[in-house]
Amino acid sequence: MARQAGSYVGDVAQKVLQVFEYLQAAKSLAVPVIRDVADYGDTLWWELNLPAAEGCFLHGTGKDPNAWLEVHKQIIPPPPPVPQVLERWIERPGSEPDKPPTHKAKIEELSPSERNELDRLPDLMERVENELADLEETDRRRQELQRELDSAYARWEELEKRAEIRFEDSPERVAAWDAWLREQWQPWADVALPRLKIQRLYSQLFTLYQRIQREGEALELVWGHGLLTWRCDGYRVRRPLLVTRVELLFDPAEGVFFLVPAEVGTFLETDMLPPSLPNLDKLVTWERAFQENIVDPRESTVAEPLLTELVHILDPDGRCSMEDKASNPTDFPPVPTVYHAPVIFLRRRAGTMWQRELQGIIEAVRQGMAIPRPLAALVAADAPGPDESLAEEWQGFGEDLLFPLPANEEQKEIARRPAGNFGVVVQGPPGTGKSHTIVNLICHLLAHGKRVLVTSHTERALRVLGDKLKKEAPQIAPLCVSLLGGDARSTKELDEAISTIAENFSSQDTPYRFSLRPVPRQEGCVSGIR
Repeated sequence: MARQAGSYVGDVAQKVLQVFEYLQAAKSLAVPVIRDVADYGDTLWWELNLPAAEGCFLHGTGKDPNAWLEVHKQIIPPPPPVPQVLERWIERPGSEPDKPPTHKAKIEELSPSERNELDRLPDLMERVENELADLEETDRRRQELQRELDSAYARWEELEKRAEIRFEDSPERVAAWDAWLREQWQPWADVALPRLKIQRLYSQLFTLYQRIQREGEALELVWGHGLLTWRCDGYRVRRPLLVTRVELLFDPAEGVFFLVPAEVGTFLETDMLPPSLPNLDKLVTWERAFQENIVDPRESTVAEPLLTELVHILDPDGRCSMEDKASNPTDFPPVPTVYHAPVIFLRRRAGTMWQRELQGIIEAVRQGMAIPRPLAALVAADAPGPDESLAEEWQGFGEDLLFPLPANEEQKEIARRPAGNFGVVVQGPPGTGKSHTIVNLICHLLAHGKRVLVTSHTERALRVLGDKLKKEAPQIAPLCVSLLGGDARSTKELDEAISTIAENFSSQDTPYRFSLRPVPRQEGCVSGIR
């Protein structure tokens, strides 16, 4: 990436930028760039190929107006019974509506003993014929052998006819087959096939739902629009430019799956583009302007002009073909071409989120973002000097420990350290009281008028801490605004937390309003006791 030296100031900013560029490059090695959407895995559906029938609804046409996809469990009627006259002729029964029944071209009616007899008769007839040839015309045994030979030939002809019966040998049988196929099986298939396609999709979503329940923090389900296909600098690109993270919701009572867009909105993704683009700076500026707007990728009147502008930045001959919906374009043209080919696919979440965040930090530093002191300390040759204003502000924090839970001396020391340091690292194996200490620190910080942000590598760890806070500090828990993800559950929790805080502080009867009044007096009592 070309560095614009004038867009950030100072040696520290340059070193911080280098750190994050290194992290981005290292992450790219660990998580290689996927340039073809098909390489994400088998969980992929092109919107054009989704079942178009009652029970599968797109873009709010079903029960939920907010669902981009709604799939109902289907009941498939059983296939019609095969007429008795055709039962032994059936080869493929036609129990699935997309696999028509077939019949055998011929069958054999001989029993095993009759088959053995038929196999032996040619040798018998040959032996009798040889014996007849050796006898004189006047030999009395000739008549007996001739009768034996005639009987063998008659038996052979009888068995040979039954050894191979062809289907078309019976006009009645052919007519019965045609009538059953036309009047019973085909009408059933016309009704059952759309339901079967929906039920197969329903089963796939059920399997996917179970996987997300197990691995949800590592996976994301996204709906892509504006499929870019391009062959450039040896790379073959086929990925959507606009991606919207969607949630897979399940209503077990009704047997319905919903795909609903998450609250994080739609993102523009360009990581799959070749790294040696000539208009990279212009692309970055355009991308930043795009992210500031809310775009519904389904609105072609909005998405098409944006995507057209983007392909023109990539190449003056770029094309945007959004007139007709496409499915799985397989060509890789020499100029960037965008198709209207919406696609749903599953991918691992970590790589894309890290790259997006690191790129955002890099751009912020280039735009002159103030470098936080912990970052400056990591890259500066000399340790940054103390900040007198911060030291004065945090002086009481280290002296007056307000813990709701018991604490040992090490845990108290953790609380004292921030008063003289801009960062403290606490490490320890599971079960050593880290969550216990975090609850104490949250309450202590709030008591000193601080705002607290708690983050974690996984959503599960935050939920465990949230549950502990509700259990150990129930008076503090309602003051916490929790946003544990971008899904509907997390958004609902956020709304409920904000509503609770607003209700508590607007109500005249809230205990929080009156509990603030005696604080100075209680502090005086505590100081006297100490």
